[in-house]
Amino acid sequence: MGSMDKTLFLLKHSKDLLIVQIYVDDIIFGGSSHAFCSKFSEQMSREFEMSMMGELQFFLGLQIRQTPQGTFVHQSKYTRDLLHKFEMADASPQMTPMSTSNALDADEDGKEVDQKVYRGMIGSLLYLTATRPDIQFVVGLCARFQASPRESHRTAVKQILRYIKFTPEFELWYSADSSLSLLGFSDSDHAGCRIDRKSTFGTCQFLGTSLSSVATSTCEAEYVAAASCCSQILWMLATLRDYGLTYGRIPILCDSSSPISVAKNPVLHSRAKHIDVRYHFLRDNYEKGMIDIVKMASKNQMGQVRPRRIFPKVFRFLTSKLGVQRRIGLLATWRTSEDCVEAKKIKSSSWSSVPDISAKYTRDILKKFNMGDSKPMTTPMSTNTAHDADEDGEAVDQKEFRGMIGSLLYLTATRPDIQFAVCLCARYQASPRTSQRQAVKRIFRYLKFTTELGLWYSWGSSLSLRGFSDADHAGCRIDRKSTSGTCQLLGTSLVSWSSRKQASVALSTTEAEYVAAASCYSQLLWMKATLSDFGLRFGRIPLLVDSTSTISVAKNPVLHSRTKHIDVRFHFLRDHYEKGDIELIHVVSANQLADIFTKPLEFDAFTLQVEGVDNALIKGEIESQWTGLITLLV
Repeated sequence: MGSMDKTLFLLKHSKDLLIVQIYVDDIIFGGSSHAFCSKFSEQMSREFEMSMMGELQFFLGLQIRQTPQGTFVHQSKYTRDLLHKFEMADASPQMTPMSTSNALDADEDGKEVDQKVYRGMIGSLLYLTATRPDIQFVVGLCARFQASPRESHRTAVKQILRYIKFTPEFELWYSADSSLSLLGFSDSDHAGCRIDRKSTFGTCQFLGTSLSSVATSTCEAEYVAAASCCSQILWMLATLRDYGLTYGRIPILCDSSSPISVAKNPVLHSRAKHIDVRYHFLRDNYEKGMIDIVKMASKNQMGQVRPRRIFPKVFRFLTSKLGVQRRIGLLATWRTSEDCVEAKKIKSSSWSSVPDISAKYTRDILKKFNMGDSKPMTTPMSTNTAHDADEDGEAVDQKEFRGMIGSLLYLTATRPDIQFAVCLCARYQASPRTSQRQAVKRIFRYLKFTTELGLWYSWGSSLSLRGFSDADHAGCRIDRKSTSGTCQLLGTSLVSWSSRKQASVALSTTEAEYVAAASCYSQLLWMKATLSDFGLRFGRIPLLVDSTSTISVAKNPVLHSRTKHIDVRFHFLRDHYEKGDIELIHVVSANQLADIFTKPLEFDAFTLQVEGVDNALIKGEIESQWTGLITLLV
């Protein structure tokens, strides 16, 4: 039994270890030996009436995704349900959970709002903080006004929900390669509460948080925060000993030199005598060699995600450091060059890759075309606008239009999310109209919203090759030709993509999808030959399509009357399938990455495509058809 947690049980046998955690009638367990775990589950099933749920995926409302590289813990389903519950699913997203210019107080002259609804919103958000430390401070702040909520308080809560709308897929990441060193951060915001002037302090040990106490000076506020952090670390030390882990001095990083001086000075000065005696155990543990208090720069202080409102860039930097991040997919956001430099200084398993950021060029073209101060947009193209020649529209400057298109086409080298929209607008360079220029300006406004977006290439990615293909049948309103969208990934890294109009009109959706799949495979075939020069060998290469008809045509050696109109040159796809070079796999449309290259999407669907779909779902579909074909990483 654990010395600190009495619901934790450990069994050691020779070199094997079994760990069992119990919460009421729920049990999770794991061990170093599969046979050891199987024996335990069989014995428990004989002794008690219980159901074995298999690998841990859901526990106490938390969703868990395990990969060879680590574990993601998240509440993405709960987040989506929360937004729908409070009718915020279609709200305009926000980049931070709280404005730096908004100082909340009692607002006694403000308009009262429904207390029941307000408390429901707070309660729902408090539950979400279990996996979202980035909203811990602001939710705790808004929770102080539940007794008499006002319009200003509800507006602040709605901003949190709008921030969640912007980051629905954020998760906690626990890397399998991480070291087991223990580290604490503490910070405080002296007299930050506008009602009673109490200070707010924040601590983090990458897992735990602690908030709110009383202090009468900045030094005391920081000292109390460090003491709170120390108490959490001592509890973690005792718990980790049950796992056989031992530690020396544990560093607590603080951005104020005053509490460090108080903790290291054995003499109680007059400036420190008003501090409650119970907090001086910090000094006691320092003298015993249990902890070490280290000075650090404020910009690297991760404790400040909770105690104060901070600017978006700092907020994003600290959030990523805490391990709260989006699922790595097509694009990575909030990873700047400064982050990469800092990553080299701090040994952290969260930093295993370096992104390609085209932010400077993006800012330059926004400035060049006077779009730097434009209103941002969340998607590059509206789903309600159907573009055509617009012959009755007002003509615009052709030179300027072509300049905008040329600049955007260059940017698509690192921004696949705008590939389709740019290529669509590029079709009208011969005779551009106002409506088409407005469409191009919307792309610029989207770039204003996503300036820091760039390609992400993971160092730890596998070298499995796979492709996605999709088509939008008769999507062009001028000549009714279809648009093919393809993308090829090496491991989790997007290395090639295209969005182009097909050469001839497709008579059916099947033909359009088949032609797109053939185009995708021709690129995969070229990549396979190129990668062979690096000594890489591949077996069957998976090509994921969302059309069962396309798969049937490729697998059927008989040319039926319904497919004889398809150009012979595209049937090399069937030939390579028969040779065993390719495997066509069906994927549901929601998980079709190439969808972003064929049509405009709504914000939710577009964001899902940009960040990469839930790889666990794709993996389940693929493995059900072909076990062990490829390894999908998060």
